[in-house]
Amino acid sequence: MPRGYRISRPRWHGASCEPDASWRRASCSPALARRVETSEDALLRTRVNYWLAEALLAIGAPGEAEPHLRVALELARERGYLHFMRTQAREEPAPLVFALGRGIEPDLVSSALVEAGPGVESALLQMATEETRVG
Repeated sequence: MPRGYRISRPRWHGASCEPDASWRRASCSPALARRVETSEDALLRTRVNYWLAEALLAIGAPGEAEPHLRVALELARERGYLHFMRTQAREEPAPLVFALGRGIEPDLVSSALVEAGPGVESALLQMATEETRVG
């Protein structure tokens, strides 16, 4: 590494996101939320909102997860972060399946879910069956 070269890293002093005492919902410090939402780094905003939504879905708080997922997917569509979404689909497709079921950015989500492979087929078939019954 050249002398004097410094790697820039975001500073999140005083910001934390951890389960609260009830372990039933995520409680994120206002400092983290403010820093992320006011950041000009759209990729950072996309990642943090997506991963927060993923965590909220994992602990059973879909109502709290949906706004974060909407922000993340809207930014991903606007900024062309399909690669990030495809990577997330391969790692854990549940948030994207949830988004597709809610009609959130369906074109982006369906493109990303192609990467999830056969592991996601049963959830998609179940969604299609339920939609057929309702429609």
